Amino acid sequence: MIMSSYQTESLYVSTLRYSVLYFFLLNANVEEEEKMRLLEDIVISVKEAHALAKTIV
Repeated sequence: MIMSSYQTESLYVSTLRYSVLYFFLLNANVEEEEKMRLLEDIVISVKEAHALAKTIV
């Protein structure tokens, strides 16, 4: 499947939005160290999604 630049950017933005939403939902229920680990995981996931989107184009 070939994606346009717009579709790639949309994928990246959607991933970022959902990741941030997920982090904030968990924010009240975890300790500071766990929050930082989750944030690192989210950043890695977003970077991986962006890299994947670049290879699809």
